[in-house]
Amino acid sequence: METNELESLHGELLKMMKEIHQICIDNGIRYTMLAGTMLGAIRHKGFIPWDDDIDLGMTYGNYKKFVRVMAHLNHPWLEIDFPLDKNYKYFVKVYDKNTTFVEEDHQNNIKGVFIDVFPIVFAGDSYQEVNRRITKCSFYKALLSRKLSTIKNVSFKDKFFGCLSKIFSKRFLYNRMIATYEEANGKERKFSTVLFSWNKDTMPTSLYNRVSLYNFEDIQLYGVSDYDKYLSDKFGDYMKMPPENKRTPHHYKLLDLNTPYREFQTINDNCLTEKG
Repeated sequence: METNELESLHGELLKMMKEIHQICIDNGIRYTMLAGTMLGAIRHKGFIPWDDDIDLGMTYGNYKKFVRVMAHLNHPWLEIDFPLDKNYKYFVKVYDKNTTFVEEDHQNNIKGVFIDVFPIVFAGDSYQEVNRRITKCSFYKALLSRKLSTIKNVSFKDKFFGCLSKIFSKRFLYNRMIATYEEANGKERKFSTVLFSWNKDTMPTSLYNRVSLYNFEDIQLYGVSDYDKYLSDKFGDYMKMPPENKRTPHHYKLLDLNTPYREFQTINDNCLTEKG
């Protein structure tokens, strides 16, 4: 991705984030920046220069409320596809429907520029309990991911999950994941995690419950108040820059900020029909 194109993408993401932030404020929904977005806020006061997305998290009650609000908002240019269009993604993606963005690993699912919103769920009162839940949920998530992704099955593990995923429907796998979320959120637990994953997102519940405003480019966004513990646990020495060969966008395949993705899909379908 060229520098000017990445800057245009960052501008679009900021426009979307201003809107999402206001929707959350207006509806009493608490969110926090996560992962590289939180890191960018602290280390760069905005985007990590080579990053191509924004990651948000919401505790499960806020997350469910956000889905309900977005589903009924009838926003003129923002939309979500979770799980309303039966793609059964295991987290929310908010799109600008007036743009086109093709992800490297999801080239068959053309949508607009997006912001990811992840559920932060209670995971357990001990690491053993957390690991049991993560193992259970990760199994369903791995199978669902294979059904939703165009990643080539290259390893034995990929091939195994690819074959096994064919046995189950997307609806079944999605419902099993949601059942795991609901079961864990019956009462507050000592630890919470993002998507029941092993990627260093299991933190004390109290950390995710406290948020503060941070400068992010020319706006302010919410992030975890104890950013040092969060970033240290997730990234280690988070102020240290990665090697130059690691400073690359990880989602981008194609970007068009002037064409609504449905129009782009129609053009592509027509081209394929003519070639056929």
